[in-house]
Amino acid sequence: MELAAAGYTNVVNPAELDGVLPVEQMEWDEIMTICIDLLAGCDALILMDGWEHSRGCNREVGYAQGADLIVVPLDEMLISRGGVTV
Repeated sequence: MELAAAGYTNVVNPAELDGVLPVEQMEWDEIMTICIDLLAGCDALILMDGWEHSRGCNREVGYAQGADLIVVPLDEMLISRGGVTV
């Protein structure tokens, strides 16, 4: 993961859930509930390129904005480390 390689710690990546949970057997809403629960413990949401085309990412952005989290594109995080827990 690029953020971990850049020195960020406590990086949460919901795309890695499939290595821990049987996501193939889960409903989309169940997976999103877990993703939002994970996001609730973060300081920021980092957006990968193309996020706007993902229904799940749009839901996460809505949650993050409503929860007053920092929302920033991945490229900006890699350029300037902001000292947040991602």
